Amino acid sequence: MNNSSKAFYSHPASYYKVKTGYGELHVHVDLGDQGQTVRVFTNISPVGSEIAGMTSALGIVISKYLEQGGDLKKIVKHLGNIRGDKSIGIGKDRVDSIPAAVASVLKKCIKEEELVPA
Repeated sequence: MNNSSKAFYSHPASYYKVKTGYGELHVHVDLGDQGQTVRVFTNISPVGSEIAGMTSALGIVISKYLEQGGDLKKIVKHLGNIRGDKSIGIGKDRVDSIPAAVASVLKKCIKEEELVPA
């Protein structure tokens, strides 16, 4: 088999799991050439549920926002303030909603981006 015709694009990415009141949230973050967040994929089980669909849509909307030059810090601020009906944890480990859990992951990404030399 000739593999020379297959293009393979490799880029750095990070993967996170966060416990939420709805179950474990999976967040996959693709990084650009400068180590910046460029795409976000989010999912939660069970697949096919309304919560899972809305969670996937959240990742799509964040990705599109970033494609248009959106400021990651601004979206994190807004997502982090969203409260839900199934909070989990206490203190600094408290997760108030799925959007707040995504915000906590993106905060980590911002901190990591700031450590990357320009």
